[in-house]
Amino acid sequence: MDRIPRSLWAYEDVGRVHLSLSGTLLETLASPGFQRRVYGIIDCGSLLWYLQNTTIIRILGTGYYHPVLPLIPHADWDEQLERWHGVGQHLFARTSFPGFWPPEMGFCMELMLEEAHWRVLRAETSCNFFWGDTWLQRCHDDLNQATRFLNQAGSRLASHQPLDSRRP
Repeated sequence: MDRIPRSLWAYEDVGRVHLSLSGTLLETLASPGFQRRVYGIIDCGSLLWYLQNTTIIRILGTGYYHPVLPLIPHADWDEQLERWHGVGQHLFARTSFPGFWPPEMGFCMELMLEEAHWRVLRAETSCNFFWGDTWLQRCHDDLNQATRFLNQAGSRLASHQPLDSRRP
């Protein structure tokens, strides 16, 4: 796995990778016991350091246990995402991640609408204090993403695809 960042180093001007790693994998890679067992095969500490390179690697949020979100109870979604976000914040020393990768591409209407709602809310409550000169562009990007999610949800509704047959 450390070949991903190493292979891109020479192409930092053009190479980009969006990478999604489950919370359980991240915790395993950060575990000192695991690192001792595999040292010589892979240097997990260096790998985690290499993944810090935001010029070539974009870490995407995901579910902690790699769940297919539409197949688990909706009440568990927030815990899955918050737990992953806590591990991501700790290991990658940042508070936000540029996107979300649903495990097994398990998207549903509710996920799209929740993502759109979150992006509109973040754009409306953002201020220059937090992001300096990038504030306006970040708000613009969030609103564009929210529009994309709402358009996807609207096209599914227009084609009469059910939201989720398990819920009323």
